[in-house]
Amino acid sequence: MTDLVASRLELARANGVEVVNAAKADAVAAARRWAGPAGPPAVFECVGLPGTVRQAVDMVSSAGRVVIVGIGHEEVSLPINVFTERELTILGSTVCTHEDFAEAIRIVGAHREAVARLITHERPLDDAVDAIAHAMATPDEVMKLVIRG
Repeated sequence: MTDLVASRLELARANGVEVVNAAKADAVAAARRWAGPAGPPAVFECVGLPGTVRQAVDMVSSAGRVVIVGIGHEEVSLPINVFTERELTILGSTVCTHEDFAEAIRIVGAHREAVARLITHERPLDDAVDAIAHAMATPDEVMKLVIRG
């Protein structure tokens, strides 16, 4: 896992995840050290920024798959030949069907203790607008926010 926020990296590390602080190390090189010189066969991009999309494409192995989960609104410039020469698959993904959402709820329910460690803030429904604004403004402080209704 790569991130720029130390508190997120520490939480991941505490849960057994190998982490790279992308502000201090080359994420592509780190991924190749971990997965081998060809790179990992699959990369999940969860930020939605042009730079992280580019990193995902650069680090995935030939014939690999990049799954873009992050939501961004900026354009990303990538050379077209990288897709054909390296035979990459780029896939956008979101949990949007009833069945997918039900499965996500089941998985969270089965792993309540692990998920609880991710929740850093809880606020009542009446404070939702301010709570979401706070979470967006302070990603180093807010890992996951729960709005209770």
